[in-house]
Amino acid sequence: MQTTLVLMMLMASVTPIQTGPLEAHFLCHVKPVDQKHPVQAFLDNQPIKSCVSNGTIGQENEVHVINLKLTDQPKVSAQVVDLVVKPKEESKHYSRSVVFVLASSEMVHWNLQLDMIPFDMKIYVSQNASLQGSEFEVQITKVDLPLESKELQKWTINKYNAITSFTELENAAVIHLKLGEDHKNPSSCVMETSTKSAQNLESLLPARITGCVNKALSSEKEVHIIRVLQAPENGIKKITVDVSCPPEKAISPKTILVLQTPDFVTGDIIANMSLQLLVNGNFTFVNSEFPVPSTNLPNTQQELVNLALKQGFGLVTSYTEITMASQVEIRLLNCILEETNDPMMSSTQMPLPAEGLKVALTQLKNLWEFRCLNDSMVISGSMNIIQFISKDLMLTFADPNCKMVVTEGDFHLKAPYNECGTTYDKENKKFTNRVVGLINTLEIPEHELVTCEEIITQMEVYGNPDFVYPPKKVYDNKKVYVEISLETFSRDWMLYIENCTLISTQDYRLLIEKNMEMDSTLEFLDVPIDGAQNPGKTILKSRFEFTHSQLQNQVCNLNCVIYASKPTESYRYKRVLKKTLQVGCCCSPDEMLNCPTEPDRKGELGLPALLGISFGAFVIGALLMAALWFIYSQTGSSMKRTLVPTALPASGNSSANHSIGSTQSTPCSTSSIA
Repeated sequence: MQTTLVLMMLMASVTPIQTGPLEAHFLCHVKPVDQKHPVQAFLDNQPIKSCVSNGTIGQENEVHVINLKLTDQPKVSAQVVDLVVKPKEESKHYSRSVVFVLASSEMVHWNLQLDMIPFDMKIYVSQNASLQGSEFEVQITKVDLPLESKELQKWTINKYNAITSFTELENAAVIHLKLGEDHKNPSSCVMETSTKSAQNLESLLPARITGCVNKALSSEKEVHIIRVLQAPENGIKKITVDVSCPPEKAISPKTILVLQTPDFVTGDIIANMSLQLLVNGNFTFVNSEFPVPSTNLPNTQQELVNLALKQGFGLVTSYTEITMASQVEIRLLNCILEETNDPMMSSTQMPLPAEGLKVALTQLKNLWEFRCLNDSMVISGSMNIIQFISKDLMLTFADPNCKMVVTEGDFHLKAPYNECGTTYDKENKKFTNRVVGLINTLEIPEHELVTCEEIITQMEVYGNPDFVYPPKKVYDNKKVYVEISLETFSRDWMLYIENCTLISTQDYRLLIEKNMEMDSTLEFLDVPIDGAQNPGKTILKSRFEFTHSQLQNQVCNLNCVIYASKPTESYRYKRVLKKTLQVGCCCSPDEMLNCPTEPDRKGELGLPALLGISFGAFVIGALLMAALWFIYSQTGSSMKRTLVPTALPASGNSSANHSIGSTQSTPCSTSSIA
């Protein structure tokens, strides 16, 4: 469908247009414009300071901090800042709990745009700030946030122990933040003037633009003329042009864009509607291989307006001059919800009869993404699917108040297990709801059932390999035994460990990643088959051991992320399991009594046994040496008194010396034999 739409755009851009009579010249006094102007331009904004860390991996929350400094904003009105949040990897959902700390030096109105359904989200803003734009339930708290980055960092760490990313910015108008963590990042977030957080955050400054809008607007089409003036020496040679309607108004009027740029400029055009183009640069449509045909355009306001009139475009909706920009956004003024009479627009719709709608709703289930979370079920998908069936199609759960919301071209439908008409089957341990399709408030007879099974997950830590009694403490240089269990009420489940980490304030250890051993001391253990399981249940277990070492803290946290899934189902369950471990030290008499002992292993001598043998051999050797020395001293004195007159041959002395040397070597031999 997208390829067809692009072809339609290209056909429109090269189709000759009959020249009509010249209308009155549309010329305006070019002056600076505000945020209400349909064309906005932005420049890349480098952070003042930033840092990233892996300190939140395995913890409850992913934590992102933005400290926004406004240096040139009048204090009489709030600065509007668009905060666009997306997962780092392409996904329609995000299963991590996320915390945002949004500090601002002046009045700020944060416009939050989520490109996914958050698992859980908390937002802290300054007292002089406000926030709106999220269709999902978000916990927002106003607090007196520190304005200095060091103090703000300290405040966040005191509350959440670690920070995923921290960025200090100036005068940003648009901020794109990508969620995600990377264990390759440093263990702590150390502020630097470099742009290490660029992998997570992109910021845009408002560019200086001038222009005007024609008050005699046509409701049938819009004509926008944009002239980009940037010079080669400014370094910006590629721009992105985004043409769109407001999210709540998906149907656009016929749109004509005249874009005049220097010859060295290249760029991408993003548009999800029919679009007629006149450009003189090297532009292509995003996600397509088709370039936009280039046209030789004049470079003055008068000539560009005259060209539009000669081409029969009609009244010019807006004229804009941009000195320098890396991104241009065009927000159409006449977008509507009703169907237009434009044949190009109606060609993207495919009206279906009533019976066809039933079939389409059934097929829709194979195209959307369905997920079961801890407390709710979620459905997501592309709005292209909905609009292909019918532009008037609305999806709800059994409770019609729980209806789909649209963000960034995708629809989302969320039902908590205790709301939206969700029912619970105690016998089969399942949560069930139904998806209802509405066409102009009329309900489609066919419904689609969606189900989430109840599962129980648990993680326990033991001090010995029999997995019986959990210890009160774990000890340095001693083995720790871990068991993860999954209890379900149906068959064919699989348990998968995404990652396990051991974290303290001074250390971070990655034990398991993607079901693979990542620590040299870790080893997966066999799980014995339990023949006494309840026939109506399935209990899956995974066991592993590792050696606790190099942690000087009294407390550390073991965090594991697991997935549960079925081969026959397209969805899966995600759970975050946590265990706080009290760390003991086998260095005092009281602690020595509680220290676990290693299990006996046949054919192996432990370190204490080897030390005992060595010490015993040393004592025996020393005693033998003392006894031989005593005998020698007694015998030597007697021989001297008796044999003084007699001269001994040289060979006798040699023999005696040799004998003494042999006896001195005996303790060493004895020690080695022992």
